[in-house]
Amino acid sequence: MKAKNKKPVDYSKKAMIFLRSHLRRMWLYYSEDRKKALLEAKVSNVKRGAKYLCSMCQRGFPLKAVQVDHVNKLGTLNYGNLENWIINLMFGEQVVLCRDCHNLKTKKDRKKK
Repeated sequence: MKAKNKKPVDYSKKAMIFLRSHLRRMWLYYSEDRKKALLEAKVSNVKRGAKYLCSMCQRGFPLKAVQVDHVNKLGTLNYGNLENWIINLMFGEQVVLCRDCHNLKTKKDRKKK
């Protein structure tokens, strides 16, 4: 039997993927700027269930339907931009968007690339 030619594993890429996912998870739970953005978007006198105001469409949504977005996109994490990526993740300007507006903004940002 012939041995299959397997592609060598790029461990540096796997390490960056691992690091990125864990940094994002840490940001999700511990970032004071993220908590501040959510607090600023919180509204009180809206229909039942709507608690957070989307900064693009100005409609109210429950917490599960909003996402905190970085005004300056993070881009791809690699060894060359590790420090800047982490600083922008943790301390960059952030806004609250509903899922639809966040998807539109992300597509628009990717087209600019």
